[in-house]
Amino acid sequence: MYRDIVCTASLVPLWLIIDRDFVFESRKEATSTMTKWKRFFIGKIPDWKTNLILLISGTLLIPCNQLLFIFGLQHTSPMVAGIFQPSSVVFTAFISIALRFEQKSLIKFIGIGVAVVGAITMIIVSGSNQPKQQDDSTFNIFGFDFSINGIIGSCLFLFNTLAFSSYLNVQKLLAGKNIPAFTVTIWTFFYGTLQCIIVCLFFINSMDYSQTHGKSIWLLWGCTLFAGIIGGSIPFVVTTYSSGILSPIVVSIYSTTVPVFSMILEFITLGHLNSYWSILCCSLIIAGVLMVGYAKYQESKVQKEKKDLEDVLQIDHDTELNLVSDLTNDSVVEEHLFKEPTSSEIL
Repeated sequence: MYRDIVCTASLVPLWLIIDRDFVFESRKEATSTMTKWKRFFIGKIPDWKTNLILLISGTLLIPCNQLLFIFGLQHTSPMVAGIFQPSSVVFTAFISIALRFEQKSLIKFIGIGVAVVGAITMIIVSGSNQPKQQDDSTFNIFGFDFSINGIIGSCLFLFNTLAFSSYLNVQKLLAGKNIPAFTVTIWTFFYGTLQCIIVCLFFINSMDYSQTHGKSIWLLWGCTLFAGIIGGSIPFVVTTYSSGILSPIVVSIYSTTVPVFSMILEFITLGHLNSYWSILCCSLIIAGVLMVGYAKYQESKVQKEKKDLEDVLQIDHDTELNLVSDLTNDSVVEEHLFKEPTSSEIL
């Protein structure tokens, strides 16, 4: 909750500066007769349809994404959470194609599959040395032991990844309305943070701050500010902007590279390599990302060639119309010059 409040508060001044000239399309006519300052604030309030989309965006980002992730960690291990995260690429791809934000491509699907397999394998290799958690209760089906907490946690992580995939596609929808990234992010966090505060009110009695005093308070707030600004505001603004100019699939495919950078930083700072299998996993992830990037490059190239061809055909069509018009005018002039005079004209 505190992190989301910090995210929203840190975005407000930047939003008012960067998007100071932006006015929602539905507010332009209504604010044309208002004073400068009134127009400045009223023009940045979206209409009810855009508000509804932004509300859905905020719900997907914070209650359905962040809170489900936190609740999922209470029932299972971080390794299970990491295994589920790359699946957001697959969900994003299917949702984008269903909404016609993305074209179907065999290379793209192969690249997504390779990157997801590499990411999941990397997380399994990284977590293979971690101690197993003792579950409170299990049940047996066909000789297999299932943990109730594990199933609940897995379901929460599944809905968490679905929510994030849907969020990326909603960002693409909002970008199609020509709304700047900062404006989309600030309203998304505003609605999401309000819902997060409401949810946290139900758990306020279980919060214990008795152990936070002295230096630990400053450390706690320092970590909260870091998580809110560096780990919250900046990445989500970049994600919103990227979803608009690129596509949700490209944004989500890069999330699979997180284990790669984690391994590189761990090796540089600690000099520790978890397993040589990690190098193979990194290669798979990078290969998958490159395949998706190549597929997107081919699509953009074909679209550019198609647009250039349409422009050439339009120019040829305009030239042909001008030529026909010139010929018509010339024939009228010739007809007028060589026309035999009538008797009335002679008189």
